[in-house]
Amino acid sequence: MQGDSPKKGNSLRPVLIEFTTKIIRDRIYESRKMFKTSHESTEPKIFINENLTKVNANLYFCARKLVKNKKLAAAWTTNGYVYVKADQDPNARAKRITHLSDLECQGPYILASSIQVTLKDS
Repeated sequence: MQGDSPKKGNSLRPVLIEFTTKIIRDRIYESRKMFKTSHESTEPKIFINENLTKVNANLYFCARKLVKNKKLAAAWTTNGYVYVKADQDPNARAKRITHLSDLECQGPYILASSIQVTLKDS
Protein backbone atom coordinates (compact mmCIF):
# COMPACT_ATOMS: atom_id res chain seq x y z
CA MET A 1 0.00 0.00 0.00
CA GLN A 2 1.42 3.37 -0.97
CA GLY A 3 2.30 5.66 1.95
CA ASP A 4 2.97 2.83 4.39
CA SER A 5 6.39 2.81 5.93
CA PRO A 6 8.64 0.24 4.30
CA LYS A 7 9.24 -3.05 6.09
CA LYS A 8 12.72 -3.68 7.41
CA GLY A 9 13.71 -5.83 4.44
CA ASN A 10 12.36 -3.33 1.89
CA SER A 11 13.67 -0.07 3.33
CA LEU A 12 15.28 2.42 1.01
CA ARG A 13 19.00 2.77 1.41
CA PRO A 14 20.78 6.11 1.59
CA VAL A 15 22.67 7.31 -1.45
CA LEU A 16 26.01 9.04 -1.00
CA ILE A 17 26.75 11.59 -3.72
CA GLU A 18 30.13 13.19 -4.32
CA PHE A 19 29.87 16.52 -6.14
CA THR A 20 32.42 17.68 -8.68
CA THR A 21 32.52 21.24 -7.37
CA LYS A 22 31.81 22.92 -4.05
CA ILE A 23 29.52 25.42 -5.81
CA ILE A 24 27.19 22.66 -7.03
CA ARG A 25 27.21 20.97 -3.62
CA ASP A 26 26.35 24.26 -1.90
CA ARG A 27 23.50 24.99 -4.33
CA ILE A 28 21.95 21.55 -3.77
CA TYR A 29 22.41 21.79 -0.02
CA GLU A 30 20.86 25.28 0.13
CA SER A 31 17.84 24.18 -1.93
CA ARG A 32 17.16 21.03 0.08
CA LYS A 33 14.04 22.60 1.65
CA MET A 34 12.31 22.26 -1.75
CA PHE A 35 12.33 18.49 -1.26
CA LYS A 36 10.40 18.55 2.01
CA THR A 37 6.92 17.11 1.75
CA SER A 38 3.92 17.71 3.96
CA HIS A 39 2.95 15.23 6.65
CA GLU A 40 -0.13 14.25 4.64
CA SER A 41 1.84 13.52 1.47
CA THR A 42 2.10 9.92 0.28
CA GLU A 43 5.27 10.65 -1.69
CA PRO A 44 8.52 9.28 -0.28
CA LYS A 45 10.46 11.76 1.82
CA ILE A 46 13.81 13.01 0.57
CA PHE A 47 16.49 14.06 3.02
CA ILE A 48 19.71 15.79 2.02
CA ASN A 49 22.32 15.71 4.75
CA GLU A 50 26.01 16.35 4.93
CA ASN A 51 28.31 13.37 5.25
CA LEU A 52 29.93 14.17 8.60
CA THR A 53 32.97 12.62 10.21
CA LYS A 54 32.20 10.27 13.12
CA VAL A 55 33.31 12.92 15.59
CA ASN A 56 31.14 15.66 14.07
CA ALA A 57 28.20 13.29 13.64
CA ASN A 58 28.42 12.52 17.37
CA LEU A 59 28.66 16.23 18.23
CA TYR A 60 25.64 16.95 16.06
CA PHE A 61 23.70 14.08 17.63
CA CYS A 62 24.41 15.47 21.12
CA ALA A 63 23.53 19.02 20.10
CA ARG A 64 20.22 17.89 18.57
CA LYS A 65 19.45 16.04 21.78
CA LEU A 66 19.98 19.26 23.74
CA VAL A 67 17.69 21.11 21.30
CA LYS A 68 15.03 18.44 21.77
CA ASN A 69 15.36 18.86 25.56
CA LYS A 70 15.05 22.65 25.09
CA LYS A 71 18.53 23.33 26.46
CA LEU A 72 19.69 24.81 23.14
CA ALA A 73 17.68 26.83 20.66
CA ALA A 74 19.12 25.35 17.46
CA ALA A 75 21.77 23.02 16.06
CA TRP A 76 22.84 22.59 12.44
CA THR A 77 25.75 21.69 10.22
CA THR A 78 27.39 23.71 7.48
CA ASN A 79 30.43 22.66 5.46
CA GLY A 80 30.96 19.71 7.78
CA TYR A 81 31.03 21.79 10.97
CA VAL A 82 28.51 21.74 13.82
CA TYR A 83 26.96 25.01 15.03
CA VAL A 84 24.59 25.77 17.90
CA LYS A 85 22.60 28.73 19.20
CA ALA A 86 21.90 29.01 22.91
CA ASP A 87 18.73 31.12 22.59
CA GLN A 88 16.07 32.12 20.07
CA ASP A 89 17.25 35.73 19.82
CA PRO A 90 17.78 36.42 16.09
CA ASN A 91 20.79 38.57 16.98
CA ALA A 92 22.42 35.79 19.00
CA ARG A 93 25.63 34.51 17.51
CA ALA A 94 26.06 30.90 16.53
CA LYS A 95 28.93 28.99 18.10
CA ARG A 96 30.95 26.36 16.26
CA ILE A 97 31.28 23.18 18.29
CA THR A 98 34.48 21.16 17.97
CA HIS A 99 34.46 19.15 21.21
CA LEU A 100 31.74 17.68 23.38
CA SER A 101 32.97 19.90 26.21
CA ASP A 102 32.04 22.96 24.08
CA LEU A 103 28.41 22.16 24.76
CA GLU A 104 28.97 22.82 28.48
CA CYS A 105 29.64 26.47 27.67
CA GLN A 106 26.18 27.17 26.26
CA GLY A 107 24.50 28.01 29.57
CA PRO A 108 24.29 27.17 33.23
CA TYR A 109 21.86 24.27 32.74
CA ILE A 110 23.63 22.50 29.90
CA LEU A 111 26.11 19.85 30.83
CA ALA A 112 27.60 17.71 28.12
CA SER A 113 28.35 15.10 30.79
CA SER A 114 24.58 14.60 31.18
CA ILE A 115 24.45 13.23 27.64
CA GLN A 116 25.35 9.58 27.54
CA VAL A 117 26.98 8.75 24.24
CA THR A 118 29.29 5.87 23.49
CA LEU A 119 32.02 6.55 20.99
CA LYS A 120 33.09 3.40 19.17
CA ASP A 121 36.36 2.88 17.40
CA SER A 122 35.99 1.34 13.99
